[in-house]
Amino acid sequence: MKIGKQDVLLENGIYNYQIDYKMKKAITEYGNQYEIYFNGIGQEWGVPIEKANIVIKMKNGNLYENGENSNFEVYTGKKGERNQNFEARMESGKIFISNLTRLNENEGISFIIHLDKNKFDKNILNQINNEAQRSFEKERNDFKNLALRGISLVIGFIILMALSIYVWVYYLKAKNTKYFDEELSPVEVAYLSGNDNLEKLTEVAILSLLKKKCISIKEKTMKMIFISGKDELPEEEKIILEAIRNNYQKEDKFYEKSLEMKKMLEKKYRNLKKDSKKYYFPFFLGVIILSILFFTTTFENLSIYIGFFIFFAVSYFISLDELSYFRIIPIFFIGILLFNDISKNILYILEIIYFWGLFEVFNYIFKNNSSIKKWIDELKKYIEDKIFKNSWEMDRFERRRIYDIILPYSVALHQNRRVSQCFIKEFGEEEYKNQNVNFFSNNLIINEVQKTFDAVRVKWGKIASKNKRFGSGRSFGGSSGGGFGGGGGGSW
Repeated sequence: MKIGKQDVLLENGIYNYQIDYKMKKAITEYGNQYEIYFNGIGQEWGVPIEKANIVIKMKNGNLYENGENSNFEVYTGKKGERNQNFEARMESGKIFISNLTRLNENEGISFIIHLDKNKFDKNILNQINNEAQRSFEKERNDFKNLALRGISLVIGFIILMALSIYVWVYYLKAKNTKYFDEELSPVEVAYLSGNDNLEKLTEVAILSLLKKKCISIKEKTMKMIFISGKDELPEEEKIILEAIRNNYQKEDKFYEKSLEMKKMLEKKYRNLKKDSKKYYFPFFLGVIILSILFFTTTFENLSIYIGFFIFFAVSYFISLDELSYFRIIPIFFIGILLFNDISKNILYILEIIYFWGLFEVFNYIFKNNSSIKKWIDELKKYIEDKIFKNSWEMDRFERRRIYDIILPYSVALHQNRRVSQCFIKEFGEEEYKNQNVNFFSNNLIINEVQKTFDAVRVKWGKIASKNKRFGSGRSFGGSSGGGFGGGGGGSW
């Protein structure tokens, strides 16, 4: 044992040190006696000791009752010596021992106390031994927990480094990934950009068919007339065109076809969600492993950890949003560790914060480097550069063709008004009206679709009826007498 600092020299004076410690099995049994053997002043002091005072007492009770003959031995000197350089006395059940003359280097004081089994309270002996045993076990457990904490922190660091490498490798892979191989339709762009409203998807499909000259629209009556079909049309546009071509007489049928289109898109891009779980899976494994490391050193009850493990696993696989999951779980971890002991868990908390930040970085890379996201971003950039900044070198005919392609996409990306304004500036008001570009800059289509679909929802009991809204308005398709397509063959 060492006290003080090696590089600090104390000035001359008196310094008092109190050293408290416990011994395991300090009392041994010999025949009909208990014996306590102890080095009160050890024999390894490298300096002389002028005066040593030893007081021996029981925590509960006296060593010897009043009038009882004490039975103890005292020896002084170096190891193995039995010198008598001491004085001892018994007072109030305590033994007082001190040296008569100076103890030289490597000289000490040892004593042996003999206690009669029949007179000594065995409960006190058991208490002493039990306290010593508990103290020993506590020290052993403290050392075990310290070792576990050290191991768990090292493993946690390794896990975090592995996740860091995973994020870096994914970033390099995403950076070199080619853009989406297939050309997305305007309806797909709307859906993948978050515009999954049924009316909005239907509007984009109608306007795309309009620019491809598959249908025409009479502005005054809002009649939609089928012109021709094309094999190369995207499936979602074919569904809407089929509804127009078959001249459905009821609003319900067109609403059902729009629902069919949306469900087809949901099914087609369902794997995007599955892919996200696949790419986030290493972080899920990281959560599980870190929870094992943290909770095995925080909770002694294994059932608590098992409960957390089940909670993490089930909540991950049923979660609809990985972003929310990996933000809530670290907060939960930190709360648990703060609740226990922040001083002991500060390194754990730093590891969790690093894990949290690492996930945020990965999420940013994942969300912004998918091939579909790149395709849409490139489209936005093209519209920005070519249309809004007018930075293209093409003849008038080619520029007009590009506008026909871009207009439906601009509706999907909520850029239709600016694109229409650029069209007017480029080609004039007359062509703007003659080419039905006005449908892209106003809300005629979406309003009619909204009224038609709301009427169906009221009919089906999905929303409450609003008489003012549905009582006198014209129905989409220019019907006379309440049906769809009442104006003649081929119209919808």
